[in-house]
Amino acid sequence: MVPDIGTLSENIKSCLQEGEELPLDFTKMFNDTLFEFNSFKVPNSIQLYKDLELKHEPLTLIPPSFETPMPPLKPAVFPPSIQELQAPSLELYDLDQMFATEDNRIAQITNKCVDEDLDYYLKEVGEILGIADIIAKERGCDSSEVDSKEILF
Repeated sequence: MVPDIGTLSENIKSCLQEGEELPLDFTKMFNDTLFEFNSFKVPNSIQLYKDLELKHEPLTLIPPSFETPMPPLKPAVFPPSIQELQAPSLELYDLDQMFATEDNRIAQITNKCVDEDLDYYLKEVGEILGIADIIAKERGCDSSEVDSKEILF
């Protein structure tokens, strides 16, 4: 249920609130007993040691041991000697060529070749599409021996 705000706004009721009169001396308004430090309870606590039959000894100071996470810094006299990285142990592969789709690989070869490279272009496209492998199985030879005319045929 939603109250009728329009009706409530027409029935405004005033409220007067009276507070306590402030004292003439403003220092009486402060309460110092909240954070008071005294020794009134010390005799009671010593008596509690006797009641519980515990030995009462004064507290001793435990020397602190600070952990230093880093050794102290010293200024460098000579510049640091940076070692050369070793050569990679594996051969470097062109990942774009290894994981590219057939369409992307054909597009790369098409952009790379000019009219004079037509024989090379046909052999490479035949390798990508697997036509050279099919012809090589029929002839009983290696796919690199397949001619571009045979791929077109």
